[in-house]
Amino acid sequence: MSCGGCTCSRGSFIGACLGAQIGFEGIPASWTSRTLRYQSTLEHAKKITKQHQ
Repeated sequence: MSCGGCTCSRGSFIGACLGAQIGFEGIPASWTSRTLRYQSTLEHAKKITKQHQ
């Protein structure tokens, strides 16, 4: 975080790459339990990814 530049963009890019590699199952339960509307967001994400396969 202290490397300078646009760390937000880097974090988004790295998160997207890891998500593509690991999949939905890689999301820790401690995150999902604290995310509002997680189930509906997950279903929406699954529909989007099915459209692009």
